Amino acid sequence: MRELIRWCRDSSRRLRSAVRAGETDAPSPLVAPQRDRRRVLVVCSSNVCRSPFVATALQRLLGDDEWQVVSAGTDAQEGKAVSDSVSAVAAEHGVDLYTHRSRRVTREMVCTADLIIAMSHEQVRALLEIEPGARRRIRLLGGFHPLPDAWGAASARTAGAGENGASKRSLDDVSCDSDCCRELMTGVAKLSRFILRREASRRPPNGRSPLSTPPWRTARAR
Repeated sequence: MRELIRWCRDSSRRLRSAVRAGETDAPSPLVAPQRDRRRVLVVCSSNVCRSPFVATALQRLLGDDEWQVVSAGTDAQEGKAVSDSVSAVAAEHGVDLYTHRSRRVTREMVCTADLIIAMSHEQVRALLEIEPGARRRIRLLGGFHPLPDAWGAASARTAGAGENGASKRSLDDVSCDSDCCRELMTGVAKLSRFILRREASRRPPNGRSPLSTPPWRTARAR
């Protein structure tokens, strides 16, 4: 019995020493991952045309040093390839989708994105169901097009409210043909200029602007 008590005391001391030395395998509290690049999430429905096209084109315009652009779909099947016809049309615009594989949007993706670009109000509503706190970080790509009324209201703020755009044409109604890709490229060009101007205005005189704090503290992925 004395040996058992002594063993328990020794084990307790070893555990306390390990905790103080940082050697324990106990999980640490969930904290925001350290990132060197801002993250943009582009979302459509199936993630086999519009969102990967926009994400790839936007990544090229923003560069790889400070930006990471990813895409996903609200109703996507995991691992589905882009069709040969869509890949060929995208290639005409300098966008390579041949190796892309679809994935479904997750709450973690939404929570860790600094900016979220959706194609239509339907995707905005789906994203807000996943994470209501993401509203202020969601924008419709149509809002960056010269003719935003063609794609619906320019702000995600009216999504789900039944205002402006219930009868207006959405990107959900557009097939991924050459004309659609041309419109997407126009929206991407305006979006990239908006992002770069916004970041330039926030940049300190002698350095790069700090990354915005990911919303893990208030909206942790489950």
